[in-house]
Amino acid sequence: DFFGGGGGGGRKRGKQEKRGPDVTVPLYVSLETIYNGEVIEVAQRRQVVCDQWEECEKKCPKCGGQGIIIQTVRAMNFIQRIQTACPECGGRGKISKGSCDACPQGQFETEESDLLVDVEKGVPDGHSIGFDGRADENADHTPGNLYFKVKTLPHIRFERQGDDLHHRMAISLGESLLGVDRKVEQLDGRNVSVKKDGITKPMTTMTIPGEGMPNHDTSGTGAMIVTFWVDFPDSLSTDQLRMIQQAFGTGGQGAEDEEL
Repeated sequence: DFFGGGGGGGRKRGKQEKRGPDVTVPLYVSLETIYNGEVIEVAQRRQVVCDQWEECEKKCPKCGGQGIIIQTVRAMNFIQRIQTACPECGGRGKISKGSCDACPQGQFETEESDLLVDVEKGVPDGHSIGFDGRADENADHTPGNLYFKVKTLPHIRFERQGDDLHHRMAISLGESLLGVDRKVEQLDGRNVSVKKDGITKPMTTMTIPGEGMPNHDTSGTGAMIVTFWVDFPDSLSTDQLRMIQQAFGTGGQGAEDEEL
């Protein structure tokens, strides 16, 4: 059971044969966190065995504290002895005394602690960050591991694809004809220049090397890929229409005649 936004640790108990199940929980993080790297503090609430629980137990009367019982099976002229786990104590050899002052809440209690989850630069979506032995405790079981699975939240400016950052830029009709000179705020707060001369057709892409995501496993960095969307006006004034006609002609046929 988790809440809030974390340091490691945990109780160490005696050697036990069985191990409890691992637990995986999602860790929702922003694209800025993955780009820059961040240590996130997470509060954990988990089930632990009461430290004094041994004082609240007694020897199982059914198996005499052995944890096993011997059953005799007779068949024809044969006698077979079968050893099985004691059904009363589950093979532990001990059972609860009942009400106990040492553990007033029973065998289990709730432990609250902080974990420091280190989200490294460039980790891929779905990456797991593990803490050994931090799952719930159970009697006669070593606790399993706790894993945080990185889940990237949607971003207002970028979409991550591998190590590349994709950005959609809406430009005016004038910019599509005369050139683009814009800036995009990078995930670390810097302004990245997006400059393109000449005509820019709708859905044209521009690649800016080195402005993508850092690669988690290498020292490499992806690219920022800008896709231009032309924001056409809903209408034009009479003067605007006249200027366009003067610049480009009245239509496709006029343009062809002019070229000829």
